[in-house]
Amino acid sequence: MPQIGQDFEFDDDGDLVVDDTGDIALATPQRTVIQDIEFRLRTGHWEYEPDPLIGANLCSLMGWPNRRQTGDAAKDLAYRSLIKDARFEVGSLFVDVVPFSLNGIIVFAIVQDYIDQVDVGLDGKQLPTIVGFNIGLGDGQISLITDVKV
Repeated sequence: MPQIGQDFEFDDDGDLVVDDTGDIALATPQRTVIQDIEFRLRTGHWEYEPDPLIGANLCSLMGWPNRRQTGDAAKDLAYRSLIKDARFEVGSLFVDVVPFSLNGIIVFAIVQDYIDQVDVGLDGKQLPTIVGFNIGLGDGQISLITDVKV
């Protein structure tokens, strides 16, 4: 498994989390990966000065109809953002998009080598945790769906 460093823990609003001792909490390696995916998928182009194009720019899909082409565009934007700086290896990353309502899609990201594995008990297979994001095409809102165990 590739080595990744720890990062500060952030809450759902992007604020630092303080632990019981009053220190800034450190995220687990798995949470660090989820936070990085979330940052990239929630960030538009030119919103992050150190790397203006790091974000997936999914907000640019606001107002698009919920069609296959929209899903394909979301998938491409998310995938390109996640592999942009080699943060995630191409062979270990899978991104897919599923429509869930008239004006919404869900973007799923699976990072095989970084996310804890789940033992499903079927012939010893280990499957990864899936990280999902609800994308509102009508209002542009992007929200994390708690990581889903398969």
